[in-house]
Amino acid sequence: MRDEILKFMGRIHSVGSAIDAVACAKGIFDNVSIDMIYAHHFHKAPSCWTDELSKAIETLRVPHMSLYQISYPKGTKIFRQLQEGKFMPLDENEVADLYRSTDIVTERFGLQRYEVSNYSMPGYESEHNKSYWEYRDYIGIGPGAHGRISISEPNNKFRRKFAFQAHLNVEKWKRSIRSIGHGYETITPLSEEQLFCEMLMMGLRMREGISTKKIDEFLKQTTPRESSSEKFSEFWSKVEALHRRGIISMYDHREHKQNLRVSPNSSLLIDEIASFLIF
Repeated sequence: MRDEILKFMGRIHSVGSAIDAVACAKGIFDNVSIDMIYAHHFHKAPSCWTDELSKAIETLRVPHMSLYQISYPKGTKIFRQLQEGKFMPLDENEVADLYRSTDIVTERFGLQRYEVSNYSMPGYESEHNKSYWEYRDYIGIGPGAHGRISISEPNNKFRRKFAFQAHLNVEKWKRSIRSIGHGYETITPLSEEQLFCEMLMMGLRMREGISTKKIDEFLKQTTPRESSSEKFSEFWSKVEALHRRGIISMYDHREHKQNLRVSPNSSLLIDEIASFLIF
């Protein structure tokens, strides 16, 4: 909600034009979402972010928000500015404090975090994004897009999932479509181990976690190599170890179903938890 921040991010719109765009969208649709980026050097003082977030919620009044912590990808202008020392990024503790503050502010306005970076009013969770986190199939369309599609193979009673990656270069993408009918650069079959890793890492991002039944069904349906089998056999013992320490829970009292999910106090450790369980 500050023009200087938008300029730093390389955005071509202003706060005023963004507010107008949201108002226009709300005049047509009942379900409107916005994205915001935080935890950059403009938020060195925590109140700068919490005030900005509160103002956005009060002004825009949308039922869904995606709130992402800033990253500095190599090759971008913002990365070069970081390397040149034009600003000082926040440290991990400062970013963690802002993440906790984000939960407090959004809950005050009735927005619940249902995924690591996504917040909504009840019933307004993003069905589109949930397809990723619940590890459903999805088609990637356009240059650089990724997809995950399950395909039945002859003499195989189980459907196999493939990773699709389109050409990033627009001209290559167009040439590929003209020559072979699609713009995908690679179509790669995923191993059972890769499937398990992706399913688990996506599922743990959800506040409700991932169904233990889904995990069991996956393990029963696959016939991994001996090395993979050993890793899967270790999985539940690792789960039990984290459960004893209160890092993950194994039951969702609201839905009365068995789910594997990260405890609220451990939500900042999701990547580390997933790595421990998988590797």
